[in-house]
Amino acid sequence: MQPWAAGINSLLARTPLDSTDISIHAFNSGSVVLNEFRLHKFLLAARSQYFRNRFHKARTAHSSDPDHGLPKNVQSLHLANTIDARAFETAVKFMYLGETADINNQDVLKSIGRLSRHLELPGLWDVVMASVARDPRKRKQVRLATVDKAQSDVDAFFREYILGRKITVDSPDEARKVRVEQSNESFADVLLLAEEDPLLADGDGDGSEDTPCKGPVTVLYPAHKGMLRSEYFTTMFTSNFLEGRKRHEADALPIVRVDASPAVLELALSFLYSEKTEISLEYALDLLFLADQLLLDRLKQKCSHVICTAPSNEDLPYSIYDIVRAGWLCRVRRLEEFGAKYIADRLENYLSDPELAELVAESAERIKERQV
Repeated sequence: MQPWAAGINSLLARTPLDSTDISIHAFNSGSVVLNEFRLHKFLLAARSQYFRNRFHKARTAHSSDPDHGLPKNVQSLHLANTIDARAFETAVKFMYLGETADINNQDVLKSIGRLSRHLELPGLWDVVMASVARDPRKRKQVRLATVDKAQSDVDAFFREYILGRKITVDSPDEARKVRVEQSNESFADVLLLAEEDPLLADGDGDGSEDTPCKGPVTVLYPAHKGMLRSEYFTTMFTSNFLEGRKRHEADALPIVRVDASPAVLELALSFLYSEKTEISLEYALDLLFLADQLLLDRLKQKCSHVICTAPSNEDLPYSIYDIVRAGWLCRVRRLEEFGAKYIADRLENYLSDPELAELVAESAERIKERQV
């Protein structure tokens, strides 16, 4: 399973954090047993135009006429009796993972055909037909295409409804006044706050008191707890602290401050949502520290790779000493080795630098502490 699919698959796993926000019910053909599927609105909306329209229609209709009877925040849906629960289970796996299991029941196949049209998921029928055809080559081609489409859909939703719906304010004090309802158009259940360094907010400023600070200082991002898949966030959201308490529909979304600049947080969110993270050398070191804080080992590896494979003729945007110390603090041995080689290859440039002596002394002290 690809890393992206493994991350999305975690949404279906039973974990201490229940991030689902809608129940969909369906019957098996010829059975009185009602099946319940606990799912995520944001992913259904990202993958199915039908669900996106259905959820947004409820919001807009309620805003224009609160008494029309349609709930603003849809929490449950019942599928028509003509849709078999086994067919919808196949559709769920397709929407979440871009793949399906083998289907041998003709009644279920017919139900899947109707469901793929109803939910506007033509790719679902293509995958099922490739499975029925028993052509390994065709099956592989279709699977790769559908997984790419699933990842692309989630990435497009991320850019439109996460990055595209971010809220910029002038200060953290103003951010605390922001209220986003549970029934928001991003289907988010948490706001992540990132604060820009005021001296860096204006790229043309020199940091002096007479230089006005332009641009956003504090940015709020609507996000989904289910996609913040790290032990750090899971512990936070399942704790007895404020972030973990159960909220009522009338409550505003909680705000969680992240110790990073908006640009760095956006890179981390891109990694969490779609694995499509293009990390520039400029942000790699800051992103490494954030990944370490959030316990995202795969992201730490990507950051260290960007730093250690930088072209030899490119100037590093930060001190080589900071890289070595980052390797120590974040427990990334590759960065330590990269820093040592970098200095060794340019030793004549560093011999007279007093910070090199400090680094060597720190290294010796670390070795001494490990031996005790």
